[in-house]
Formats: sequence, C-alpha cells, structure tokens
Amino acid sequence: MLLGGVLATSGQGSLKSQTANELLAIAALVTLAFVTCWYGPTTPYPGWYAIAPCAASAILIQTGRQQSTLVGKLLSLRPFVFTGLISYSLYLWHYPVLVLAGYYFLQEFRGFRLGMLIALIYVLAVASWKWIEMPIRRRQLLESNRWFVSWALIVSIVILATGILYWKSDGLQWRFPPETRVPGIAWLWEGDFPPKCVNISFDEIASGRLCSVGPQDDAAVRGVVWGDSHAMALLPAYEQLAKLHHMRLYFAVRTSCRPLVGTIKRPWKAAWNSECGAFNAAAAQAVRQLDPGLLILNAHWIDVDADLVSPSNEDVDPEDSNFKRGLLETLRAAGSINRFVCIVLDVPEYKYDLPKALGVARKRGIAEDFLKLTRTEAQEQFSGPERDIRALAQQHRMLRYVDPKDLLCRGDTCIFESNGELLYGDRDHLSWVGAQYVASALDGCFRDIATAAIK
Repeated sequence: MLLGGVLATSGQGSLKSQTANELLAIAALVTLAFVTCWYGPTTPYPGWYAIAPCAASAILIQTGRQQSTLVGKLLSLRPFVFTGLISYSLYLWHYPVLVLAGYYFLQEFRGFRLGMLIALIYVLAVASWKWIEMPIRRRQLLESNRWFVSWALIVSIVILATGILYWKSDGLQWRFPPETRVPGIAWLWEGDFPPKCVNISFDEIASGRLCSVGPQDDAAVRGVVWGDSHAMALLPAYEQLAKLHHMRLYFAVRTSCRPLVGTIKRPWKAAWNSECGAFNAAAAQAVRQLDPGLLILNAHWIDVDADLVSPSNEDVDPEDSNFKRGLLETLRAAGSINRFVCIVLDVPEYKYDLPKALGVARKRGIAEDFLKLTRTEAQEQFSGPERDIRALAQQHRMLRYVDPKDLLCRGDTCIFESNGELLYGDRDHLSWVGAQYVASALDGCFRDIATAAIK
C-alpha cells in the first residue's frame, strides 16, 4: 500500500531510455514469476520477503505508464486486463474453495484436479463480479445506503451465528465416527495442570518454581522434563511413570521452544527466537537450581539442520551439525555432567491431521491407504537429529535415549490407532490415549534412577 501511494503521488514520469524501461519491466516480470514458484509454506511472509513482489509490481506499473514496453503490451491483452478486473473476486474466492476442497478430498491437489479447481475459482470470480460486485457498484442492486447497510448487517449476523454454532459444537462432531472424535491437542491447555504451568514467567522458571507430578515431598528423587508441546503431549505417561518410580517430576515446557540453548531457527521471526532463547536460559537455570537426578529432553526434533543457527563455541567440533552443537550447549548450560540425561526421540509425523482425515475418510468410505506411514519413512523423518543423539549417547555414560517409535512402528507400518482408539490428537502430537500407549517406552528414562538415588 505504501508503494502504491508513492506511485499515485509521483506523477507520470518514467525513465527516458526505452531500453532501460524494457529491461526493468522484464526483470520485474521474471521476479514475480520467481517468487510465485519459489515462495512456499515455510517462507516467512509477509515481512522482508514481501519487498520483492511488491517492488516488482511497482516497477511494472511505472515502466508501463508512458512508454509501451513489450511486457506492457503482453499485460494489455484482453484476457490479462479482464483478470485484473476480477482480481478482487479471485482473491475472495480462492481461499474458501481450496480449503473446502482440501477438507472434502483430503489429499493434496496436483495436475488435472488442481487445474479444475483453478478453473472453478475463475468461474466463481467472474459470476460474483458480474452479478454481485458490479450491480452493487452501479447501484442496480441495493440502490440505497439503507438497503446496503441493512443487508450487510443481516449477512454478518448469519455468518457470526453460523461460526458460533460450529465453534460451540466443535465442528459438529456428531457427524463423524466415535473413534475419531478425540479432543485434538486442546487438552494440553485445559484442566488443572497446563494453564498454570505453561504460562509462568521466566523469572519463576529460573528460580525453579515449576509445576510437578508424582509425590510432592522432598524425600522423592527429582526429575525435570524440558521441552516443547511434544513433551506436554506426553504428560499422562510422565505422570504415570513419576508415581511408579516415586519421582517428583518437574516440567519446564513452552510451545515450539526446543531445548537447544543458543540455537535459533532462520525462518522464525526475531521476536519468537528471542522468546524461546529467554525460555531456554530460564529452563537451564531451573535445572541448576533444582539439581535433579534425571533430566529429560523431549521435543519435536524434526527440524532440518540447515534451518538452525547454532551457538559459536570453540570447544565443539567444526564438523558437528548445528543441531548437535545446540544439544551440547544445552547440556553445558544445565550443568548435566553428574546427572542422568534422557533424550526422548520423537513420534512419527503424518501428512494429515489424523482425527479430521480419518473422520472424513470413514464418513465418505474412502480407503485409508493415503495415511499409511512405513517404519522406514518414520525413521527418515528424524535421521539427522537421531544420528547425533545416538552418537552422543555412545560418548557419554550418563546420557541415554528412548524411542516411542519402538512401540508405534513395531512392524513395517506405523500405527495411529489401538483397540479402536486414536493415538494422535493431530498429525504429530499424541492424544491422551497415545501418551499412555507409549509409556512403557519412556520407562527407559527412569531405569536405575530411583535406585541410584541421585539428587
């Protein structure tokens, strides 16, 4: 909008050189084509990445104002001009069509099916432009302001009421088979434990004032779970194991903040990286303050190493991955030399939100083969981080790891359901039932800790 304002107030001037105008117009068109193909779901947009397409659009407008360029002539063809006329309708229609189609068909759109969806969006945009937008703009429909405002209010009320109905009914859950009606991962922030334990201040975390499960007495062996929402999802298992091993287990958890001290993610905004950095510093201080016999690191370890920026440390091997450097820095910051450390490897990640995908598939009688995930595929998802974790476990006597995939992927194919109950709350977080299902795998973290009585 700022660039558009500058163009609108800058007059009709353009470069005197026709060659320069031609080259700028071509460069702008190539830039738009490039970002259209290159930008994807992981691109932090808007932000600095928005400069390229916005600047390219401004250059196309400016170079085509007075002198006709080849690009200007191309974009002046009637099909392109008409597409520009209906562009707002295209913008309004594309999202609901793609979302509803994805909800109905479940699988990703490619080739012919994607082409048909684009054609449908174009047809709907033309229809709404011709029979709704233009008649209203020309006062052929809703002639007076009173009629316009009245109908706008009526439609808004209907949309609001419909939204409230879907919200309060949790998406009309009665439509789907009972086994798929799991509460997703909402339970992570419900009940007595999570709200007061996930949102505590960094000062409270650093001082060791963390929530805990298991026996609440000083005689019990202490343990600390440090991780993100994947650690939170395993709360039922941790609570069960803490009671079984008579351990007071504290939780330092924050959504999306992996326990990799000093490590940031390039795609994330600076503010979020800063917040996670502050949380990890506080969590490390909490570990030193509580001095537990067991430290459990539990997170979503799937990050591509190229997306990580690790702390610079002269003591680390320059050939180590950024992930390994971050993990080593975490162990140093927590002072974990004389205590057991257990790293929980991650659960398989599916391509689809399992409760939703299964609900729609079973309601429509669609084969569930598209959800299949082999053990090999699951292992490849985390091959880099897990290779580093296993190497560290061989080098450090007090460090061990456990793998929930040993239970979830016993055969050639991983499971997401057991005894008619769904083990996942979405695509990569276990449900309450799923957490209890993998509890025996996590038990390896607690092995020999209580008997060693390390505090």
